[in-house]
Amino acid sequence: MLFKTVAAITLSLTALVSSQVSTVEFAPFSQYKDLAKFPKLSANERSSLLTQVNKLLTVYVNRESKIDNYGYDVLKSLEEINAKAANSTEKELFTSLANAINGNRDGHTALVLPAPHSCFAKIFPLTWSLIETDDPKNPIAVVKDFTSFPEVKKVAGPALDRVKPGHVLVSINGLTINQLYEKYSATTRGANYFGGVRSILSGTFGIRGGRLYPVQFSDNERTDVTYVLKERPDSKNTYEITVPTVGRKNNACLATAPVSNIANNEKPTFPKYPIMKAADPEFYLDTYGGTSELPLTSVEGTGGILLYGKYKYLGTNLGVLRLTQFSPVTTGSTLRPETVVKAIRDVLVNQFKDTDALVLDLRSNPGGWVYLADAIPQFFKPDYTPATARFLMAPLNDKIPGAGIEGADAFNAYSSTPAGQKYSNHYRMTSPSAANFYGQAYLKPVAVFNDGNCYSACDLLSAGLQDHQAIKKMYGADLNTGAGGASVVGINNFFKLASPSDFPGLPKGMDFSIGYRQLVRNGVNDGKLIEDLGISVDKFIRPTLSDMFNVNNRSSIFDTIAHELRAIGQADGINAEPQVETSLAFGEKISFKTTSGYITKLELTLNDKVVDSKDFVLRKTTQDSTLEAVASENGLFHYQILGYTNDKRVLKTSRYVKTTPNVNNYLKLQAGTPVAWDFKHAGWTGAYDTLTTTAKWNLLNGKFVVGDGLNYPDDVDTSVSFFLNAQGKVKVQLNLESESEQDYDFVTLTYTPAGGAPKTLFKVSGSQKFDKEFVFDSTANGELNLKFTSDGGVSAPGGVKVNAISFSL
Repeated sequence: MLFKTVAAITLSLTALVSSQVSTVEFAPFSQYKDLAKFPKLSANERSSLLTQVNKLLTVYVNRESKIDNYGYDVLKSLEEINAKAANSTEKELFTSLANAINGNRDGHTALVLPAPHSCFAKIFPLTWSLIETDDPKNPIAVVKDFTSFPEVKKVAGPALDRVKPGHVLVSINGLTINQLYEKYSATTRGANYFGGVRSILSGTFGIRGGRLYPVQFSDNERTDVTYVLKERPDSKNTYEITVPTVGRKNNACLATAPVSNIANNEKPTFPKYPIMKAADPEFYLDTYGGTSELPLTSVEGTGGILLYGKYKYLGTNLGVLRLTQFSPVTTGSTLRPETVVKAIRDVLVNQFKDTDALVLDLRSNPGGWVYLADAIPQFFKPDYTPATARFLMAPLNDKIPGAGIEGADAFNAYSSTPAGQKYSNHYRMTSPSAANFYGQAYLKPVAVFNDGNCYSACDLLSAGLQDHQAIKKMYGADLNTGAGGASVVGINNFFKLASPSDFPGLPKGMDFSIGYRQLVRNGVNDGKLIEDLGISVDKFIRPTLSDMFNVNNRSSIFDTIAHELRAIGQADGINAEPQVETSLAFGEKISFKTTSGYITKLELTLNDKVVDSKDFVLRKTTQDSTLEAVASENGLFHYQILGYTNDKRVLKTSRYVKTTPNVNNYLKLQAGTPVAWDFKHAGWTGAYDTLTTTAKWNLLNGKFVVGDGLNYPDDVDTSVSFFLNAQGKVKVQLNLESESEQDYDFVTLTYTPAGGAPKTLFKVSGSQKFDKEFVFDSTANGELNLKFTSDGGVSAPGGVKVNAISFSL
């Protein structure tokens, strides 16, 4: 069972608008102020809320970091709230709880407030960009645009007509940016100065959603806002406007607000992959958007995550790979992170093969899948080793990772921790084999460009690339990233299942999440934390005012990055661009056609043995060659191509080849002549095992079993295929025994006719023992596939065994 994930998915503002356009109303916030109330709690509900919040904070892994960096202990703040709770009004209770938790300055630790309060938001009409300055801690903010909600400008009134993009912010309500930070830094959930400033501009005085923040910080907080601005940075003349703050009311939210004592009574389900939640799951706003400085192309099928383009100006040719976030921007998506990883590789190999250099643009990326962040470095650095994570040693954790609920790796790390140690031994959420599935895909100079809104999994990727020296330079629109150094889990999507006796669920549809697994860096920054510190940049660079207006698609930022990286590439002599195309057939040679430059030797290996090699004379022009291997049997095989320049290895990339039988070798079924498989890999069968698994179908004591037939590990994906030639009704007799984790691990039998869609004959989970016949129609050739899969998490003490299988017409 996948207890090591969370279900929170970050939505972009555009996705939120499109899904709620017919149910949302806007008006001056003063009209909604008294409607944004908190529901009344019974004495039992108050007790349950406080008990679960306090208990969850006993496994909050970043508590020590907050005490060390800010002198703030969230549990001590909770003690004061607990003492006053019995005599507090609902408004006092919820507001004090939210402020105490938000004051922790951790975007992963969040209390989701109840309706009707959570159905409202306070919106300020202007959005901001930070432009170039000599002093990163004396920021210059200029108007980027009006908020994405067109209704907001209408409600705010004609005073906004004087404001134009590029006008410079002097103050908001009489306070400069740094004065705003001093006053509101403890309310933003931003971990450091840069994340705090950007959160103030986009959240506190941008869109303040009632799910995570009190929409009114105090009863006497203004319901209007006064801006002082000037038209140019060098202007001495200012102007002042005062406009109402705008309220947003979500009628759909109000209509579905839960009223039961305990919300979300349906059984929670778990997604497949660990997610590091973004700082604000309701009102994340991509302040870059991928279009303001360079037109980018969105890669189809990546859920809005991946965009790319080329910056060409004055002879430069810079590939720009934009990652908006690490999980889908739309709800209900079935997108898998492996799909995005493959798409990134395809862009690197096919779209960027003629570029001089590459920059990963991670600005305003709020995070998402851990696996995606761990899988990207392999394209630029061979044998990448993902960062590790650790738990806080605590009685509650003794019942979760200490009881195996987080999976074998987490259990082994936690259970082997010496007594008295504050944190558990480390483990990896992504295995090195999974993180290096493809290998290198781009050898020219690579850089990262991020900012203080780069958070969580975005921090993790930035750290991984820097720690393993996979990039030439880290550019930043701030001096540090946002510093979200933990993965996140909540009560509703994790703890209600992991420890239901401790967490029956919060009342009134609420939820509470914490930073649960603390990330620890490795490589050249071994042992350092990400939380509160973020990732330090090598070069501070912000856009100029003229960049905002995108004249001739020119960008001072991309100018700088393109010229610096090209100079690095020329100095290092890095100009190799290997490509590999594959053509193959069973019983013939598998040909890997390559095009490369600056390579003096290429080797093709299978199972770490060299099966072919080619030598070249060093030259700048590209050279074509072919590496070959013989397909001796059916299956999935892992080939590696190694490239050397004067005995120095500069390339290590993987290719996976699935070999299938020639149609002449298919098993030809004839009426009245059943064929029983003897569990040997005949010419008409093949084993296709995911190469990262530690268990697969094996022949053992005359049976076909997964692993040793008694236990199986996490993340198994193994199958055996039978290639059949038959016309008519095919009968498959299968004798199967299976003890797997119910609803999470499955045995599946499918049939795929040549050129057709697969048909599932059965899919079972849990305890199964049967000898059954399955029948399907076949008109010619097809593939019958028997697969077993297990998810990450609890490894059920059981096995999967095929005692017999036969085929007949």
